[in-house]
Amino acid sequence: MYLERALETRVLCWLRFDKQCKVVCTESGNPCNADVLGWSLRSKKLFEVEIKRSKNDFLNDFRNKPKKHKMLDKVTDSR
Repeated sequence: MYLERALETRVLCWLRFDKQCKVVCTESGNPCNADVLGWSLRSKKLFEVEIKRSKNDFLNDFRNKPKKHKMLDKVTDSR
């Protein structure tokens, strides 16, 4: 648990100071269910960061959230 919180704190700092996000939060809830979320007003980007605690956690994300990954594929393909 300590390692996950320390990693969340590092990601929060990265979003706030390196990416210049004015809004950062953890465990944001629906619709994203992101572990860490940052919103940059200047670049008009939303950063969603998922912290995976294990390989099974990573694999379960693809099994349990198929809609989310289909949506992300569309966004990536449109670039």
